[in-house]
Amino acid sequence: MTFEQFQRTGSHTDDLGAMLRDESWIGIAGRIYCGTLFIALDEGRWSVLIGNQEPYFDNLQDAELYLFGFATSEGIDLPLWFKEFCDYRDMPAIPTDWEDVSWHNDVCPSFNYEPHFLINAKSAAVRIFVDYLDESLRECQGHKRFTAYHNNEELMQPIGSMLIETDNWSELLGAI
Repeated sequence: MTFEQFQRTGSHTDDLGAMLRDESWIGIAGRIYCGTLFIALDEGRWSVLIGNQEPYFDNLQDAELYLFGFATSEGIDLPLWFKEFCDYRDMPAIPTDWEDVSWHNDVCPSFNYEPHFLINAKSAAVRIFVDYLDESLRECQGHKRFTAYHNNEELMQPIGSMLIETDNWSELLGAI
């Protein structure tokens, strides 16, 4: 993995706690890389928490270089969605309990989520498709960017009715 590839896996979130499913980070903005690594934005400075070390950086690129060094030393690989859709840009911050099941024969990256682990779950297994931000790159013109379906866990295929189709990431997260 190159540094540029690593940077392209990064996505901004206004709430690391919600994406990481960790209450200690609730309300803190930051960026998530390779699905599980993150950099927090704390009072205008970037911080990287690895083990018991938490260095601070004045600019994002220095923090990314530090985190990239850790990722490569630990053998952390590019996420599946990046490998299957290498031209994809602007992935929103994906919650860490979503399973990346992207496949290059689909129209866009996709993820499985089983919210039955949560007390307030609204549905069983869900398959979420995250299409290109740029509508001209979408295979299905006129479709919304985010689509969620009930999922057949054995076949890993979307089945049944659509749960939601929206261009609003927060709306999608609230629906599932």
